[in-house]
Amino acid sequence: MSVTVLRVVSLGLTALLSATGCAGTSPARRPVQAAPTTHRPKADRRQDSARVELCVKKVSLVRATYQPCDDATPGYAWYYVPASVRWAAVGKKVAHGTWVEPATIPLRVRGDDGTFLDDRQRVRICVRKRTRVRVADDRCRDAVDHAWYYLLLSRQVPAVGGRAAGGSFHLPRSSEWFRGRRSGGKGGVVALRPRDDTVEADPTPSGRPSTHPSTHPSTRPSTRPSDRLSGRPAIRTTVPVPTARTCTTTRTGKVTVRRCS
Repeated sequence: MSVTVLRVVSLGLTALLSATGCAGTSPARRPVQAAPTTHRPKADRRQDSARVELCVKKVSLVRATYQPCDDATPGYAWYYVPASVRWAAVGKKVAHGTWVEPATIPLRVRGDDGTFLDDRQRVRICVRKRTRVRVADDRCRDAVDHAWYYLLLSRQVPAVGGRAAGGSFHLPRSSEWFRGRRSGGKGGVVALRPRDDTVEADPTPSGRPSTHPSTHPSTRPSTRPSDRLSGRPAIRTTVPVPTARTCTTTRTGKVTVRRCS
């Protein structure tokens, strides 16, 4: 078969296949699938941002008990470390912390590795900063020499003039406080509501009372109790005051006549 005949046959087959739709086409491109990604669980932001407050020595960063910082003892300060790391024990040097108080409420340590949110209720009293001797509450207006001191309800609250111990100048932001009676006693017994200012009001004598009775009668009109309760206006009662009278006696025989004017 000649070359010309082969070309004619090839062209005819191509036309026939095109007409019947069987002509070869380029395979369709498959969509490229993205590589599978592994979703890592998000870390708990609250846990990441939680801080534990510790009391340390300023110079050495050695951890101490809470009481020196609670009493604002010179040389000690609060130190805040992440709750996700293991903190040092008392007497060991603390690392990975900051002096800046966090925006979140810091936690406190219970035991070796436990933490808790300190929301325990307290009694607030005013004391002298240097001696922690309790004074009247209005003395804390002077923030230079006096400050508020907070005692747990399980503690003994001193009376005015007594020395407070086992409390703190530092009130946790999650804690609620109460006022304390001036007489002192068990915290849970002497606690008063913060707005209750009438129970323990300081006496304010206006002067020495007079021992001499007053010789001037009162000119204020009296109101009967029934009028006060019913709301009716008071009724003023005027009592006539007797005046001096002049009398003469005339005797005529056995008859005596007395005339007064």
